[in-house]
Amino acid sequence: MTATVRPDAPAWWASGTEICSTYLHPDGTVEGQAVVRVVRHDETGLVTWQAPGSEVLWSVLADGAEIRTAPLAERFRQPWKQVRRLWRGQGVLRVSPAEVPWTVWWFWTEAWRFRGWYVNLERPLTFGDREIRTTDHILDIWVDTNRRWSWKDQDELVAATAAGRISPAEAAQVRRDGQAAVEVIERWGAPFSSGWERWRPDPAWPIPTLDR
Repeated sequence: MTATVRPDAPAWWASGTEICSTYLHPDGTVEGQAVVRVVRHDETGLVTWQAPGSEVLWSVLADGAEIRTAPLAERFRQPWKQVRRLWRGQGVLRVSPAEVPWTVWWFWTEAWRFRGWYVNLERPLTFGDREIRTTDHILDIWVDTNRRWSWKDQDELVAATAAGRISPAEAAQVRRDGQAAVEVIERWGAPFSSGWERWRPDPAWPIPTLDR
């Protein structure tokens, strides 16, 4: 069983610790998984690094096609399966503020030019034995380097609600959570103002695998 970490937790994970990051479907089955490395863990939240070329468990359609190749109306009605693949492109830094229903992803090009912030709306993290778990809430926000924000995947949230993957009440809460994140963006609060775009991983860190 996992439980939400408390500010008075007896120990935080040390920088460099490998942990398993799992995304679950609403029914508790695995949607995706990766082994990431802790950058910082304290009372403010958790920061992790997903290295380029690291192995991930990725959801695809039952025939192996990418999920977004399915028509929107069928995307959340067709069966999915998980396959192993390597994370494509540059790595991603993920900052999960404590007890907040979203994580902010920092994206760079392979030449380390910063591209922007991706706000992934999701259930607040739960913590286990070197493991974190959450559930993706579909709706996202993109913030460019000029701090301009825009919604992403609003159509998918509508389609997922129609397919019964998420209830109308849950979808309404997700939209409220997104608006709360927008308020943080517009005042440029933490973690957006934290300067993580200048961060770089320790080159001595090996690339983790799912079979750690």
